Amino acid sequence: QVLSLAFARFSSHQAVVASMVAFGKLMGLSLLACAFSMDAELCESPDCEDGAVHLLQRSAGVLMAEEKAAAAVKARFLAELEASRRCDDGPGDLRGESCAAERCKRCLGSGAELSYDTNSDYTNCLYHVPIRNGPSTFCGEAFGPSDKSGDFANIAACKCCYPSGHLTFDGSSADGIGYTYCKSN
Repeated sequence: QVLSLAFARFSSHQAVVASMVAFGKLMGLSLLACAFSMDAELCESPDCEDGAVHLLQRSAGVLMAEEKAAAAVKARFLAELEASRRCDDGPGDLRGESCAAERCKRCLGSGAELSYDTNSDYTNCLYHVPIRNGPSTFCGEAFGPSDKSGDFANIAACKCCYPSGHLTFDGSSADGIGYTYCKSN
């Protein structure tokens, strides 16, 4: 288990894997060397008859495929997001604009932040990992079975984000939990 955990942790780092293979060969640990070998589909050394080694190699292949798939999903998401420009990016320095940060976080989550590029005179909402235990709703939006569209604080937050916006409640949203969302007009 320790070996498989170490392999999974370092499988994406070819230099580390190559170093481990070289170390294994140098120390006479041919089982370790063949387990970390990335050159062959399955270990062909006579010392690698152990089924655990073959399982480790197959698991490594699955992990690498999952990493590539996740990277492709992230890249596609970011490309679609940039193409849609739904985060109210725009010309000029928008960081001081009322509720601009709130709109950015509504779009990309609690870790998002506004970034101003002085060279292009343009403000972008940039994705960052969400803040642990941070808020998940912004601009007056709320989860729950009760309609918050009439709540003064929620209305004020929605109006701050979108001056002509309004709150709408949908009891069937969020798999039936219910959701009050801020809709810009």
